[in-house]
Amino acid sequence: MKGRQPLYILTKNTVYQEIYQGEKQNVYQVFKVIRQLSSDNPSQQERLDPLEPLITQKFSLLQQSIDLVGQKSLHKSTQIAIADRSIEIGEQSSLPTPHSKWLI
Repeated sequence: MKGRQPLYILTKNTVYQEIYQGEKQNVYQVFKVIRQLSSDNPSQQERLDPLEPLITQKFSLLQQSIDLVGQKSLHKSTQIAIADRSIEIGEQSSLPTPHSKWLI
């Protein structure tokens, strides 16, 4: 999720945007599989619940960046605001260390 979108913004090379879109779809597919695999465990489902809106928000911010680049209106203050919110969402969605009881 982090790799291709910034490359597109820097280079305006549509190949990176296409790769990013594929990676985005993969994230949603993997999340769906995780939901299905943990469907018999309410505790795990409950832990997944807050992640879904964060994933959606993160992709929304990334899409805003892409759209603004396409419009050639990505001002420095807008870049900073999007980056700050993106970092905040990333921190909220960080999975705990393997030693924690996140999905156990």
